Amino acid sequence: MRILMVTSVYPRFAGDATPPFIEHLAKALAESGHEVRVLAPHGKGAAFREKWTPSQGEGHLRICRFPYAFPWGLQKLCYEGGMLVNLKTRPWTKVLLPFFFLAQSFFVAWHWLFFRPHIVHSQSLLPQGLTVALANLLIRGNHVTTSHGNDVFGLRPDGFAGRAKRWVLRRAKIVTVNSRATAQAVRELGCPEGKIRLIPAMPNAVDHHPEVAQKIREEVVRERGPVVNFTGRIIEDKGVGDLLDAMAVLQKEFPDILLLLVGDGQDRERFQKQARELGLAKNCHWAGWVPSAEVGTWMATADVVVVPSRENPGGWKEAQGLVVVEAMTVARPVVATNTGGIPDMVEDGETGKLVSPSLPEALAEALGSLLRSPDTAREMGKKGQLKAKRIFSQEAVRDATVKMYQELGGK
Repeated sequence: MRILMVTSVYPRFAGDATPPFIEHLAKALAESGHEVRVLAPHGKGAAFREKWTPSQGEGHLRICRFPYAFPWGLQKLCYEGGMLVNLKTRPWTKVLLPFFFLAQSFFVAWHWLFFRPHIVHSQSLLPQGLTVALANLLIRGNHVTTSHGNDVFGLRPDGFAGRAKRWVLRRAKIVTVNSRATAQAVRELGCPEGKIRLIPAMPNAVDHHPEVAQKIREEVVRERGPVVNFTGRIIEDKGVGDLLDAMAVLQKEFPDILLLLVGDGQDRERFQKQARELGLAKNCHWAGWVPSAEVGTWMATADVVVVPSRENPGGWKEAQGLVVVEAMTVARPVVATNTGGIPDMVEDGETGKLVSPSLPEALAEALGSLLRSPDTAREMGKKGQLKAKRIFSQEAVRDATVKMYQELGGK
């Protein structure tokens, strides 16, 4: 098949902090023999054109990045946290929206005409789904759109955005979602049940790096323990503040407990201050951003992985939480909040523990129960690993995606 993917979330260069789940999917499809083209916005440090050829098979992948502002340094709408984060932290980027929309619309139409894909897959209802749906008015084709959650949880359901999302859902032939929570959100926007397909986002390939593991043990963990891992953006919505409050409770029972915080974000300094005020300075290691290939090694160093995401007043919630899948892949039990798509992965009492959001005491109790019972924690980790391989692995996501494309008459 020839597949055109339209996205604003694609790493600009090797080692970029942009989440690579679309990249992983594109490469997996190319490795399966398909001809894949990715259309993404240009950004600082990115090439306008790239080609990736798998080591075997006849498929290949081309990445085409379109400009939407000049000079190129003004292109601050995407990457570095994502479009919604940038619109919030850099309000001036709103002026770039019409230029972005026009540029993406033009290049979608151009690639649709000259690449002649069997499938056009917009990775988000807005703005990608809207530009593809508009082009599809003139160029009749197979349009698949995906909601990764931010577009339905992070944008208001009324006004222009709400009307645009409903129109995209009507125009697309298939709508894929990454969790039951996202599926319910698109139903509430009027998407017919028959269009919805639940296909998780593709996780990172979890590799073990012995040299990284040794460095963590020697330079970070040393003789301390037990060890809890948090991986994600250091922001309020990820529940970092709740986690620190929970750690202050656990510290009374486990004076040498260590929290490994892997990731970065705009609220990092505020939470580092909170940790100092709680007397947790020696109990927290702020690793910052690490290459995605090394994330699994950091998780494997810990006894428990924690995902304390919150629900914010604007309606945002954790649509899926790829961190959960990655933790399960390295056989670590997960303590997480019962919100969004997380319950699709964490079975309470089986592969981890679920607690209500924004309750540090409950979070501390759940973590403490696993830290006191390492045998139970290991058994939960093993069960989670089996579930991750069966449902959430890269192979499972690739096969489900290809099957969905074939529904529309792909080769």
